[in-house]
Amino acid sequence: MGRRPKPTMVKKLEGNPGKRPLNGEEMQPKAGIPDPPEVLKLDLVALAEWESVAPEFAGMGVLTRLDATALAAYCMACARWKRAEELISEQGILIEEPTPSGFRQRKNPAFTIWKESLQQMRMWAVEFGMTPAARSRIRIEKAERKDPLEEFLQRTAPGERVN
Repeated sequence: MGRRPKPTMVKKLEGNPGKRPLNGEEMQPKAGIPDPPEVLKLDLVALAEWESVAPEFAGMGVLTRLDATALAAYCMACARWKRAEELISEQGILIEEPTPSGFRQRKNPAFTIWKESLQQMRMWAVEFGMTPAARSRIRIEKAERKDPLEEFLQRTAPGERVN
């Protein structure tokens, strides 16, 4: 199967290190902040995460209406992770369970939810470039700035007076 192809926008941000022709016909949806999906409106923790990260992504031009479900999945995983963390803090990693002969300790089921949610968060975080490692793979080519005086002199025609 091989590696998943990188989106053209990511290749452009990286400077197209492979120098292969870019896909000029790749779908380019309009950037902006989509409305949060209805499922997030039922979970205030997930909705708060959406309201925290969506403007950041929109400001970078990487969030579109098509990304709403993927970002919602990240936000829901984040909310589950936070709730599981609270339960673990309250109850501990090990909990006591009654047995016919008394009690035994076993792993808190919230720990499994915590771990699975963290894995889901990490997967979505990488997709959206939310981790330092994911961001380190993207290099943005900066336009070379000219000297302001040089720019001004280039705008005036030779022999033209400047007032």
